[in-house]
Amino acid sequence: MQPIPFIPSGERSFRYPLKRYLPPYYSGILTEWLNENGSENCDVLDPMGANPLYTLEAASAGHRVFQAQKNPLLRLMTEVLAKGHKEEEFQKAVHILLNQEWHGEKLEKHIQELYQTECRQCKAIIPAEGFIWKKELSEPSSVVFICPHCGESGIHAVNENDLARLSQIGNSAMYRSRALQRCLLEDTDIQKHVEYALTCYTPRALHVLVILFNTLDRLQISQDERSMIAAILSEVCDLASSLWHWPDRNFHPHQLSLPAVYFEKNIERAISQAIRTWTDFRETCDVTAFPTIPTRTHSLCIFDRKEIEDLFVDENASRGCHYFCVFPRPNQAFWTFSAVWSAWLLGKKTAEGMLNTLSRQRYGWYWFAQALCTTFDSIEPIMDNNSKIF
Repeated sequence: MQPIPFIPSGERSFRYPLKRYLPPYYSGILTEWLNENGSENCDVLDPMGANPLYTLEAASAGHRVFQAQKNPLLRLMTEVLAKGHKEEEFQKAVHILLNQEWHGEKLEKHIQELYQTECRQCKAIIPAEGFIWKKELSEPSSVVFICPHCGESGIHAVNENDLARLSQIGNSAMYRSRALQRCLLEDTDIQKHVEYALTCYTPRALHVLVILFNTLDRLQISQDERSMIAAILSEVCDLASSLWHWPDRNFHPHQLSLPAVYFEKNIERAISQAIRTWTDFRETCDVTAFPTIPTRTHSLCIFDRKEIEDLFVDENASRGCHYFCVFPRPNQAFWTFSAVWSAWLLGKKTAEGMLNTLSRQRYGWYWFAQALCTTFDSIEPIMDNNSKIF
């Protein structure tokens, strides 16, 4: 019997950012393939950049890796994960953000108060786990909580105090307008597409997110701290969205379509959850951006696909390169959110390339196949007879 050409993955499963949108990561498979098919410390190129964990694994295994990347969020994910920050470092950076003042009180306190509820048994004011909404209603129908005082827990109908706290956000149209304007470009009509993405947030969630990215803009901090905060908030942007079913289930959003019954998560809790998400995967390496090309192994160079021929003309870049292709999921939700979240957290200029694609809402199989062909065409001129593709 012929052996099956299958490489098993490692036993460990990792938490990592934006996991429900990205192609799955199977640890160890790429390293095993490179050990079997590549020379020691050979160069490796990822022309798709669909899941940064694979490029980080290859670099950590001792290779010089080149990653094509046009998505600012995935670029941020690559750069931040490569530094291997500890949980305490993320907490310190986020504390700087939450310690800022908002209308005379600490931002952290403001967010906490928005997600408080009353225990139905002991009457203590406690943090809610979140609120349950029905798609056709303009306010939540139920609240989920676990009382730390008396142990009462479960799902309860919202009361007048819950709705009163919801009204504390004030003029929700003002925050929606700010979130919209952050994304609009001159000479590009994408307003209706951004507005469509904003419908995936409750007024309270959008209120908090706008305050968070406005506050981040004003901070006088190091680039490392800014990147860490933006990284945490990219995950919070997902956790704060309404694309979470109730009851909870394993769900990978492909379209910007609200569930019939959805769960609004407590954003204060979401921030803590996001920090843990960014500290589970620990494969570190040096990261540069083209035209700076690393001269040693255990490194990663990020480039734009249109620069690929210039990249390999450079005398420091090798033509003896192997390739691995992790196919992205055809996902309107992620591509739209990538543009919007990048504009919110990294600025309109950084997000411009992604924002320009928002007018394309019909990401059909024909378009997806054409995109894959364009990717493979871009690497064809630099391949030689010794190149191998995984």
